[in-house]
Amino acid sequence: MIGEVSHFFSILASGLFFLSFVFSTRTYNGNHNLELLVSRVFSYGFSFILISFLLYVWLAIQSDFSIRYIAEHSNKDLPIFYKISSILLIIFFDLGLVNDANVSSTLPSLLINIL
Repeated sequence: MIGEVSHFFSILASGLFFLSFVFSTRTYNGNHNLELLVSRVFSYGFSFILISFLLYVWLAIQSDFSIRYIAEHSNKDLPIFYKISSILLIIFFDLGLVNDANVSSTLPSLLINIL
């Protein structure tokens, strides 16, 4: 049950982030009310993604194997630190906070060309 709630919060946060993006493209008119709406929608989206993350961490600590990712990358004997860090990694990869291999492999050549 907690897994479904966490999934729901993730999907809801994605929708709110999309709405925040759509609304933010229309703030160039100087409409102050729309800017407040964008900030509120974004903060609600961030709260929901944070709640979802904490629920996923709780499920990983409890070794709830009904979640496919936890079942594939965890076991009951794994220390809590590794369970939490596995959830952190999947969140970072899902949110795109980690560069993909193509960008990171071309980065040294770009730096050499700049220098």
